Amino acid sequence: MVGHDWGGGLVVRLMSIRPDLVRSWLTDAAGVADTRFEWHELAKLWQTPGASEAFFALQAAVPAERRPGWPSSPGLGHWWMLQEPARAAAVLEEFRDSIGARS
Repeated sequence: MVGHDWGGGLVVRLMSIRPDLVRSWLTDAAGVADTRFEWHELAKLWQTPGASEAFFALQAAVPAERRPGWPSSPGLGHWWMLQEPARAAAVLEEFRDSIGARS
């Protein structure tokens, strides 16, 4: 199993709870398993119920053409999820679940 970015966190989480399901694995997010790991500020925000939803609502309110570097089309970056509040909520839930930070 190979995990990158958020998928890397999912791999670490899976290996921590069900190592019997995977023969070998690779991730670029192995540091999240260290008890001394310090999340960056945006990740901390995304882990905070209420604050992360407010952040996405503010970002979604900015017209797409005024979001430099934030593509508005699916498949062109993480920010496509801002187009729909339910999608942003699902992504935040997945992120929190993958790192064991359930709301």
